[in-house]
Amino acid sequence: MTVDFTTWFWPHGDPFARAEASTDERSRSSDDTFVRARAVLGYDAPRLGVESANDLVIAFCQADPLRRVAMPGIDPLRDGALRLLDAYHQRGAIGVVVSPADQGWCPTHTGVREFFEACAERGLVVLSKNPGLLRRDSVLGFARVWHWDEVLRSMPTLKLVLGDHLVGGVDESLALCAKHRSAFAETSGVLARPIRLHDMLRSAHEFGVMDKVIFGSGSPAMSAADAAERVYQVNGLGVRGDLDPIPRESLRAIVERDTFRALGVEDFDAMPRGADVRARRAVVRRGVNA
Repeated sequence: MTVDFTTWFWPHGDPFARAEASTDERSRSSDDTFVRARAVLGYDAPRLGVESANDLVIAFCQADPLRRVAMPGIDPLRDGALRLLDAYHQRGAIGVVVSPADQGWCPTHTGVREFFEACAERGLVVLSKNPGLLRRDSVLGFARVWHWDEVLRSMPTLKLVLGDHLVGGVDESLALCAKHRSAFAETSGVLARPIRLHDMLRSAHEFGVMDKVIFGSGSPAMSAADAAERVYQVNGLGVRGDLDPIPRESLRAIVERDTFRALGVEDFDAMPRGADVRARRAVVRRGVNA
């Protein structure tokens, strides 16, 4: 069961697209059979002048509920953020996308604590992802992974997925995953940089946290099929000829992992679909420590 955990929804085109990250239509169409399900991401960063309409994200997922689940983007410091969180949860969202650097807050900020406590209480997955990290108004210091250590030490059941591995380094992300049972790291941020992808997977193997690496393509910039191929080809980079290859079965486990179960969304296949989202919420587990 291949789950693409990082599919962006850009109703007006990807505002952060790079020419080298383009994916042809043939590659995208192959995902129709390759991907069992997707988490579809919204984005909310008025600071950068970019927002993805969360209502459209929800509607897009409800149009194909057997294959899509929603993770709207919310700025925790936005007025009414908790009301939005509950509204999207009621409509079937399994989590939320936050962007500390792009939204201009530090994860240790006291003003966001209540928001993350609400996520932990409701069993919602939090993806920390800053697609506008290289924009002038994005705050690089707030993307440092170590800020999340304080959050997870005080909220051990908060389900956190780290999506940025350019600031602070790959090892910092994986150390957080090794330290906190509820922390995970996804792949989309390094797929376009083969050496960094190799470093991430090599370090995860050496840290013993390959089971904490979640497959995400960053679609539509890259198709899930192409992303999986990059994972499988990582041993062929020839970065260091004296290193033993990462076991093929470990790479396959990343691509084929039941991500929803790993994150505590236990019974995705058994979830009621369509309008009956209250029953769906009942099977979302409150934390991965249970």
